[in-house]
Amino acid sequence: RLPCNFTGVARHFGWYYNPLTGNQAFNPGVVLIIDDDTLVYPVLRGQVASVSSQENGYQVILNHGDAMTSVVRGLRQVSVKEGETVEESTPLGKGSELLYLELKGQDGPINLEGFLTADNPV
Repeated sequence: RLPCNFTGVARHFGWYYNPLTGNQAFNPGVVLIIDDDTLVYPVLRGQVASVSSQENGYQVILNHGDAMTSVVRGLRQVSVKEGETVEESTPLGKGSELLYLELKGQDGPINLEGFLTADNPV
């Protein structure tokens, strides 16, 4: 499931040139462009491992079992608490302009770009 409606992708999964450092860097997630106050949902059922304040809003980390975790960053408001079990229909909170999404399995980051299609409902 997609975490929310989005209007574009600001940064794709994978290697990119970082103009600030002049080096290549790896992005293990995807940065979505969203409208302010968009409700954001988990990509999978899971348990909230942590909620923390970051430079660009709140970050929620979810454990989904089978060594799979997801990171959602860029929330303006959070609606869940650490230790809470959430379904795909449970809002994590409201996003701001950019939403970072990352999914990791036991072998490392998973490219979510194939899920960013109209065939996957919000």
